Amino acid sequence: MTERLTLYWGDIHNHNEIGYGQGSLERSYRLAQNSLDFYAFTPHGWWPDVPNRDDEVRRRHLDAFERAQERWPEVVAQANAANQDGSFTAFVAYEWHSLGWGDYHVLFPGSSGKIFRAPNLASLLEFVQGNGALAIPHHPAYKLGWRGIRWDEHDERASPVCEIYSEHGNSFEAPSHRGMYAHSMGGSCRSQTVLEQLKAGRVVGFTAGTDNHFGYPGSYGEGLTGVWAPPLSRESILDALRRRRTFAVTGDRIRLWFSLGDGMMGDVRPATTPRELRLKVEALDEIDYVELNKNGYPLARWCGDNLAAASGANLLLRIEWGWDGLSSQHLTTWTIQGTLENGRLVGVTSCPAGGGASTEQVNLLHVLSATSFAVDSYTSRMNPLPTNSVVLEVEAGQECRLALAISGQQPKGGLFQVSCRVGMDALDGNDRSLSVFDSFSAPRVRIGPALNKSRLCLATEFVDSEPGERDFYFVRVVQKNGHLAWSSPIWCR
Repeated sequence: MTERLTLYWGDIHNHNEIGYGQGSLERSYRLAQNSLDFYAFTPHGWWPDVPNRDDEVRRRHLDAFERAQERWPEVVAQANAANQDGSFTAFVAYEWHSLGWGDYHVLFPGSSGKIFRAPNLASLLEFVQGNGALAIPHHPAYKLGWRGIRWDEHDERASPVCEIYSEHGNSFEAPSHRGMYAHSMGGSCRSQTVLEQLKAGRVVGFTAGTDNHFGYPGSYGEGLTGVWAPPLSRESILDALRRRRTFAVTGDRIRLWFSLGDGMMGDVRPATTPRELRLKVEALDEIDYVELNKNGYPLARWCGDNLAAASGANLLLRIEWGWDGLSSQHLTTWTIQGTLENGRLVGVTSCPAGGGASTEQVNLLHVLSATSFAVDSYTSRMNPLPTNSVVLEVEAGQECRLALAISGQQPKGGLFQVSCRVGMDALDGNDRSLSVFDSFSAPRVRIGPALNKSRLCLATEFVDSEPGERDFYFVRVVQKNGHLAWSSPIWCR
């Protein structure tokens, strides 16, 4: 492989007030541009077989479709204004859903597009292919006939990838670490899961997207897509999606590379290809295990506890804030300023969590220099997650220290201001907890522990000595904090 590929992170399935969600279009883009490389706002566009037996549900959806149609010029204009080759990619997109055929979000390749109110899936896919677009199925594991995907009509040309994880839960497999409990369609059906479809011979790659209705793209824990592509643009991201050069993560941005010979994740290789598989993982927290899977069953596993620590390696340090009293309905606003002494910031990864507590507040990360950063944030028990966090990658010199200045406000406790200065040595295997008020249930800040990055990384090769005529392989990464990554498969046939 001679192409130079870069890893980009994005959310291509998210909703706001244009449709039947909440939060403004402008806020959605402000959030996306701060934490993502690519983004698709997907207003609810049409539901041809919306149930007739519930007048309230029917009217709510039909009104939302009219709002989306009326404001469509604004949606297109905002995507085009935000799109900037090399720095941020914004797609023109919308969602089509169906009881009988399942739900799809449509991504257009260029600066225009329209909400096509397709009466059935065949019409939608004809429209998509005629416009060079993609139709990506999501939450496929719901019951067939109840917003689950009709897999026997799946067309890999129009739908080369599938969203396997979102705030709905895990559609990749059942049972799962996170079942599909968040919505009213019921849980997953094993036969509808993506893993069972792969076993049946389906060729489809993986994405993950938030699908939240609070106008919060990239909300931590609700799914993100990693894409390997040439320099950032609509064309390069869409081509990578077509070629399935993608992987899905639940929240933590686990870097994942998977290849076989001169092919990589998403490729279909001849059955005669030597089965020399290579994988590289860079986790964002402690690894439980990394699994190489063949045809739906573990072929090899590497335990995170067996990964050796290299002296002098960079450190990963998570700073997390929020919590508050268990029954609190208050919103806490935060300003956090961090400065490194005798060290350098190699990178800062934002893990921003939004939700229904506020559809106006934002979480924004500002990297100010090689030694300093700032965060403007809000947290609430009323969000799906009551905390926010950032992960620092630190090149630590001798006696490296982190100084934090933390201020904010909460209706119950009023204004607060705390600070600390802690050495990396003190955070080696330990963490530090701060309370912003002198009360048992006050919001808190947790710093650390500092983790040796070399123990969070794996680069290895594996030779499958028993190749078959129709095999597929994928990599699964499981962190101890519950976050996962799945590579798109490689097929040999």
